[in-house]
Amino acid sequence: MYFKMKHGILYRYCRNFEGREISPVVILKGLREKLMTIAHDAVMSGHQGQKKTKDRLWREFWWPGFGAEVTGFCRSCDICQRMITKGRVPSVPLGKMRSLIHRLTE
Repeated sequence: MYFKMKHGILYRYCRNFEGREISPVVILKGLREKLMTIAHDAVMSGHQGQKKTKDRLWREFWWPGFGAEVTGFCRSCDICQRMITKGRVPSVPLGKMRSLIHRLTE
């Protein structure tokens, strides 16, 4: 892994999981949240979780602490927290409910 400045932009040269060299742009702190929002929340992104958000970003961008920061961002997503299944709860048969009219006349 090494870094190289090209046309005023800092790149991080490294190998991906397949062994090919890639060169993501090193991102400053002020732009990270915006990028994570686009990669995770945007209409075409669809809140698809940590792994897909990381994969989407990692192809083009990098910063120190990248993995942990993206994980924290996804875990703090309100929509994802409401949508993720926390564990299956078995269905319970509902009892019969007396009509509202019967309850009022008692």
